[in-house]
Amino acid sequence: MEKQEFKIASSEISESPFRAFPELVTQDAGAKTYHSYLQDRDVRFITRTPNLLINEDRQKHGQWMLHISVIKQQMGQLLSDILDVLVESGCAFSIPQSDFHHNMILDGSFGVEEIGKIITIWPYDTVQASSLADYLIKHTEKYNGPAIPAAVHLKASVYTSYGEYSIKNIGDLKTAAKKSWPFKSIATFQLPRNGKWINKRFFKYSVLKNDAKGNVYKGFDFSKLTDIQWCVLKQGKKYQCVDSAGRDIRDRLQWQFKVQTALAGDLPIPKAIDLINLNDDVYFIMQFIEGDSYHNQISSIQEGVIWHSLAPDRQDRLISLALQVIDLIDGMHKLGYLHRDLNPLNFIVTPGEKVFAIDLELSYNILINQPKPFFTLGTPGYMSPEQVAGKQPLIEDDVYGIGAILIRTLTGLSPIKFNLSNTEKLFQSINHFINNKRLSALLTSCLNTDVNKRPTLSSVVNELEFYRSMILANKQNNSTREKITASNDYLKQTISSAIESLFKPPLLSEQNWLSKKNIDTGSLANSYKGYSSFPDFYLGASGIIYALIMAVEAGYDLSGMQSTISRIYVVSEESYNKQPESHNIGLYKGISGFNVITAYLSRMGWIPLTDEQLNLMAQRFSLSGRNFNLSDGLAGQGFAIMKCAEILGFPNLPSKGSEIATVLINAQGRDGSWEIKEDGGNQGAIKFTGFLNGVSGICYFLMFYGFRQNDSKAKNAAKSGLEWLMKLRTKSKTSSNWPVSAGSTYVNPWFDTGFTGVAFLFISAYQLFKDPYLKEHACESLMAHPAEITSNYISQGTGLAGLGEVYLEAFKVFGDIGWIQRAEKIVDFFLQTSRSEDGALFWLDGSEERPEAAFMTGNAGVIHFLLRYQFPDKIPFPLLSLSDVK
Repeated sequence: MEKQEFKIASSEISESPFRAFPELVTQDAGAKTYHSYLQDRDVRFITRTPNLLINEDRQKHGQWMLHISVIKQQMGQLLSDILDVLVESGCAFSIPQSDFHHNMILDGSFGVEEIGKIITIWPYDTVQASSLADYLIKHTEKYNGPAIPAAVHLKASVYTSYGEYSIKNIGDLKTAAKKSWPFKSIATFQLPRNGKWINKRFFKYSVLKNDAKGNVYKGFDFSKLTDIQWCVLKQGKKYQCVDSAGRDIRDRLQWQFKVQTALAGDLPIPKAIDLINLNDDVYFIMQFIEGDSYHNQISSIQEGVIWHSLAPDRQDRLISLALQVIDLIDGMHKLGYLHRDLNPLNFIVTPGEKVFAIDLELSYNILINQPKPFFTLGTPGYMSPEQVAGKQPLIEDDVYGIGAILIRTLTGLSPIKFNLSNTEKLFQSINHFINNKRLSALLTSCLNTDVNKRPTLSSVVNELEFYRSMILANKQNNSTREKITASNDYLKQTISSAIESLFKPPLLSEQNWLSKKNIDTGSLANSYKGYSSFPDFYLGASGIIYALIMAVEAGYDLSGMQSTISRIYVVSEESYNKQPESHNIGLYKGISGFNVITAYLSRMGWIPLTDEQLNLMAQRFSLSGRNFNLSDGLAGQGFAIMKCAEILGFPNLPSKGSEIATVLINAQGRDGSWEIKEDGGNQGAIKFTGFLNGVSGICYFLMFYGFRQNDSKAKNAAKSGLEWLMKLRTKSKTSSNWPVSAGSTYVNPWFDTGFTGVAFLFISAYQLFKDPYLKEHACESLMAHPAEITSNYISQGTGLAGLGEVYLEAFKVFGDIGWIQRAEKIVDFFLQTSRSEDGALFWLDGSEERPEAAFMTGNAGVIHFLLRYQFPDKIPFPLLSLSDVK
């Protein structure tokens, strides 16, 4: 199979088991808080997510610390046993905020360094450390908790670490222990070991998946030295994923071993080889199946192309794969087993396109009602409402899961994108993507909220086989999709509802807009996105306010929201004014973007344009930075200066623009590029091509600065950068496009750091330089996208909203109707994939379960694109237009 050049369809990392946890650092509604344990004792504490910190002024670094690992179910009793002693000790210590945060610490959501550290104590000195450790060991012998990988085990549930010790700087811990080991009377110093061999039979060759509950390894089976085979070693760590019945991940693997032992001979399931207990962990060893996940396989076949535009042979391959999944699940049912965790990552497709089931942890035997109780959780979007509610497993649960997999297979989209509980809207949306009412009705019926109305698997197979025969006869389409963009009222209604929803939960939370901030979890598979408020344009309030300003420009009445907007603006302003030098200086991820929003609000009369305000803006523009790019560096600052001058009618607002241009011109390499330092530091200089992070954005600033100021040096520097970019385009059999950086072969399709952003530069360059070769480059680049694209990514930065904006710009500059037609397809996409819950309308990015409001990563950016499509003469390209430059 030819390897695809770039992926337009989503890579849904979160389509995996054990993802049915809330995605917020803020308190989950059903969680039990731990505050009362402290409040009942009149203990003062502060919140430092995910913990409550006591005696924070006594928290010392560069010393020995103690940690206690304990499962959530035993936390209350443990605190009853030891909390009074900890308080009396006078030490600084921490406990989780709630059982919700407790679980997240255990499962690695806050990083591998935090796994198991449920209670952390900072003793005054080594003497107190030793005495406290001795006491805690005696009082934790009856408690259970996962091992702490970033600490040394003493005894019972007690561990120790030193200073800022992490797994990465293990040498510092060895040095500290050699100098002074305060626990000599308790245990000898010994670092945790992770051997390669298991029972001298199996060898861990490489890690397939890092996970707090246990890694998955590819390994060798040396059982027969004359016939050494590949195998998979699935680890279950003690006391991870403990359920209400007291079972942990080891019990799940024991059950999976039994199931695969029973089924592997009859169904395409990896052979169960052995189940081994080693150092309190369990290893389930199974046959290694060469191949790729079902998710990746169908994505590579789809390549972002909407179903009805796919070639018949590709449609046939997808239907064939789906039928194999159904046949496998039907086979399980006939043998008395339910799967209960159907999602595209739980199946492997071999190079010959044979489908194998690889994860049966949640399966259930309906003949003997085992396991009892049944295991819970699953994958959001693929779990039936009954499974989510924890009801007795039914065959219809798997029918629901099959329907969800069919949605993913035929539409290319995660089922979580759709209103799954609204049958009428779900049917309409599915039919938009596959353009066949009969097949759309089938998929919709699989997800019916009434279990009695879900079809049997045999009827699903019959319908798919019939449809497959129509594909081969080239007669598969029996319907015409309703063209909804023709209804301006519907578009306006959607935009109005989306704007109103920015001021409701879940988009507005804790009186502010929250956006996800990825927490470094090491290399753990179950990465966690913490949600926080930000002041910048990319993730935060500045970008959302900008979208709302454009809505006002388009004629939408936001007078009722003005007080909320003003309040959030003030919070952002205070954040920037408190420590302005700690922020980036750029346009998208820096303080300069906030200045642009300030200028807009001043022009609208929503905030007064006082001398003090102008001085604050000038102070923010006076900040210096070492990076060059548009997002967080000098190019962004320079463009913001020009933008503010235009908005406020002050042509010579600050004089720093010329200084910035000079710095950038002098820093340009002989080849026309710039070396970009990702962190603004002195290491890792890379020649990025991208618009926000690289050469394209720098060229954009210099180009517009040169034309505004009639500066030939700036114009020539921009031309040199354009020439460098033209030389860097890589060609394949089907297209020609820009890699993310010089020397790289990776091609990103989106606006932020990918070729769509570079194409936007070339559109703008053609508008100014009038060179037809620039237009040719831009058009060839954008034509690499499918004419009617489908993708799980919806944002301005890395998704369809940003692509749609560039299509609109191409139509504006080139006048070719094909570009507006492409943009219209994306408008249709958004009208079909909006979610409605509790009176709020929103879109989900990727496979996220929670929407965010941010401009470049969330709903504000989608709203702006729809506004611009509706009012092309009123709404310009976001943030980057200069009306006085021709």
